[in-house]
Amino acid sequence: MAKRVLMSDVAKAAKVSKTTVSLVLNEIPGTRIPDATRARVRRAAEKLEYRHPSLSRRPDRSGTRIIGVLINELSNRNASNLMEGVMATAADLDYQVVVQMTDGRADREKAALENLRDLGITEVVYALTYNVGPEPTEDLRNFRHVFLNCQREDGIGTSVMPDHYDIGYQAARHLVSLNRERISTLTGDPWQIGTRLRLSGFLNGLAESGLTPFHVEVGRSIDEAAKKIVLRLMKEQVTTDAIYCQNDMMALGALEGLEDVGCRVPDDVAVIGCEDRDFARLLRPPLTTFMVPEVDMGRTAVELLISGDPLPDEPVILPVELLARGTA
Repeated sequence: MAKRVLMSDVAKAAKVSKTTVSLVLNEIPGTRIPDATRARVRRAAEKLEYRHPSLSRRPDRSGTRIIGVLINELSNRNASNLMEGVMATAADLDYQVVVQMTDGRADREKAALENLRDLGITEVVYALTYNVGPEPTEDLRNFRHVFLNCQREDGIGTSVMPDHYDIGYQAARHLVSLNRERISTLTGDPWQIGTRLRLSGFLNGLAESGLTPFHVEVGRSIDEAAKKIVLRLMKEQVTTDAIYCQNDMMALGALEGLEDVGCRVPDDVAVIGCEDRDFARLLRPPLTTFMVPEVDMGRTAVELLISGDPLPDEPVILPVELLARGTA
C-alpha cells in the first residue's frame, strides 16, 4: 500500500516550513512569500500528488464526517468572522460542524467535549473571540485540536493567530513616515496576549527611528474608556501628535475626545485603530486601521485540523493589512 503523502513531505521537498506550505496551498492573501517559493511549493505538491486537505478522515458512526467547535461566544463580530471561515471551509470539504458555546466556563467546556465524544467526534477547533491564553480542561487532550485566535501562555499546542506584533510595528512605522514624533498609544486590556504582542511591535517600530513612546496608557478596550483617557491627557496638556489605539472602538472614543477639545484629525493628531469595524470607513475622516484576517484564520484552522498531518508545534501566523485612510 502506497504511503500517504503528508504536508511535511511537501515542506521537505520544497525546503520550506509546513506553515509556508499551508499558506501557499490555502492561497492566503497578503502573505509575504516570494513567487519563486510559491512556485516551488506547488511543484512539489503536484509531483508528490499531495491531496490538500485530506477528505479521508474517519467518519462518525453515521458515516458523516464531522468536526467540533468550542467557542466562548457567538454574538459579536469576531465570532461571526471566525465561524464564517470555519463553516464555509468545512462545507467545501463535505464536513459537518457541531458548535458548542461555552461562555468561557470550564464546566460547560467539559460537558461540550463529552457531547462531542458521544457523537464520535475526534477533531476540535477551540476558538476564543479575545486573545487570552486559553486554559482548556484536561479532556481536550483526548481530541486532535487546533486553537483559533488564541494561544496558550506556555506555547503548547497548535494555534492560528493574526500577526499581532506586526500590527503594532506597522502602526509605529506608518506614523513615523508621517513625520510624527510625539506618538502615544492606548494599549487596551493587558491580560490579552494580543495586547502585549502589539505593544512590543509598536515599541520596536519606534525604536528603529530612535523614538520612544510619548505616552503609554493602559485602559479597557472600549470607546468610553478611550474618550475619558484622551480628555484627561488633553487637560493635562499631554501634547501628543499621534495616537495608536488597540482597536477601532478605542479609536472611536479617542476621536470623540479629540473633537471635544477642538483637536483636528489628522492635522493636529493622527489616529490609528485596528480590526476594520464596519463604521471605520464611514467616519469623517475615515479611520486608518488594520484588517485582521479572521475569516482566513477560521479557514486555516479547519484545514490544519483535518489535513491528517502532524500538527505544527509553532503558531501559524497570518498577515494583517494596514488600511491607510483619512485619520493617519
